Amino acid sequence: MNCPLSFSPLAATSSAEETEVLFQEQLVDSRIINAGTAKAFGVEMNGVLIGNTSLSFIRHLSNYDIDCGDIDGDGEIIFGFGCGQPSITSINGQSFNVIDHASVITKHSNVTHKRFAESCEVILKCSAKLIEERSQAFLDRSLSDDLVFEHNIAMDKGIGAHARSTLLYVMNNLDQNPELLDNPLIAANYEDLLLGTLLSLPSNYSEELSDPGKKSSVPGAVSRAEEYMASKADSPLSIADVLSHTGCSRKALFENFRKHRGYTPGEFLANERLKQAHERLSKPSESDSVTSIAFESGFSHLGRFSEIYRKRYGVRPSETLKRALLR
Repeated sequence: MNCPLSFSPLAATSSAEETEVLFQEQLVDSRIINAGTAKAFGVEMNGVLIGNTSLSFIRHLSNYDIDCGDIDGDGEIIFGFGCGQPSITSINGQSFNVIDHASVITKHSNVTHKRFAESCEVILKCSAKLIEERSQAFLDRSLSDDLVFEHNIAMDKGIGAHARSTLLYVMNNLDQNPELLDNPLIAANYEDLLLGTLLSLPSNYSEELSDPGKKSSVPGAVSRAEEYMASKADSPLSIADVLSHTGCSRKALFENFRKHRGYTPGEFLANERLKQAHERLSKPSESDSVTSIAFESGFSHLGRFSEIYRKRYGVRPSETLKRALLR
């Protein structure tokens, strides 16, 4: 198929190295693997900025894999779906066909892609801060929890089908009338349409956003589990302890966390421990060290703690401690 957004080409390359740079500049840090010979490789990408959002179309001319690793960008949200030939995306170990399913990729998602010749993608990107601000404006209040989208969205009906048709409509309309973006009012309308489409995707705030007068009802087991884990974050804690405290089965608890929070109990606990460690490293006592703070915050593996701390805060824990002690 022809590439939409043809009035705004970004690249047409047969170089895996150039593609890595392109994806890094336009999307996230990526590593191209299993690309075969240079003659067999090829990527075309068009894209356009619409206000504070970007809309892109990628056509893959060969078979290759993309390893994004554990996303640690600056808080972007990337929504993408496929057209043309099928291809595969895996997020946090869950794989799906991007023709039938769309993906929402956020910070701390572990992502790989398997792309095939003549497979294509439509990608919408904006900052997490911007979409949260839009949510708060729509709800007329601050968000009590981070906005968390479902990673895997069916595209054959409902919200998924609506999102697909909306993004294709915008691209096709701009292809016919690219000068529309020169009008700031029309550009702002397009941006609102794209952000509204993104906000309509399944998230832990979907119930409230679809009915602003109704607060999302989170099951008591989820609230009890979070309160318990937050209070015990600095102690050795197992899932059996959490299940015993909540009086809930493992299956029910994990399903409720996925549906209402978009993360697992283990991910919540790790985040609580990381926040606690960051607070202590930022305001240490004279006897504190990275090792003592890590262990007292519930981390049993110092190397793993340093790795996830750097990904979250952009510096090593020792750097945070050093700066705090110099103040």
